[in-house]
Amino acid sequence: MPRMSNVDQQIRERIESFVRELNALVRRAAIDAVARALDGKPEEPARPAAARAPRAPRAAKSAGGKRTPAQIDATAKRILKHVAEHPGQSVESMSKQLGVITRELALPIKKLVKSGELRTEGQRRATKYFPGGGAAAGAAPKARRAAKAARGAKRARRARPAKRG
Repeated sequence: MPRMSNVDQQIRERIESFVRELNALVRRAAIDAVARALDGKPEEPARPAAARAPRAPRAAKSAGGKRTPAQIDATAKRILKHVAEHPGQSVESMSKQLGVITRELALPIKKLVKSGELRTEGQRRATKYFPGGGAAAGAAPKARRAAKAARGAKRARRARPAKRG
């Protein structure tokens, strides 16, 4: 077996030292995680202020895992109040500020838009929400649906071959 040079030996010693330190850090992190899970809560490493901001608890669900109509209505009222105070926000920003996951906002927002209590600008992820005008504003979605149906009928007529007699 060839002898290692002095430089090779120093490199190997440093690598082994690094591995030992890394091993100790991993063990310490695992112990801290177990302690946190058991409510021992040792000191956590410092994180940026944004990461430390407390989150609001998620809305409680009924026994079947589905939200009750009362819970959906309560979320809708929170959304209306929030949009009145902060018009022009996306659903993602509302989700963060209300402490509710985006998926749980979808149904109440859909109902509010349909009833005319909210109006939208933009499409898909660029959709912004604004206070609506109440029941009278609900006519706009019907007009859009009618126009879309008319366009579809026009396309269908163009796609049909002409009858020859």
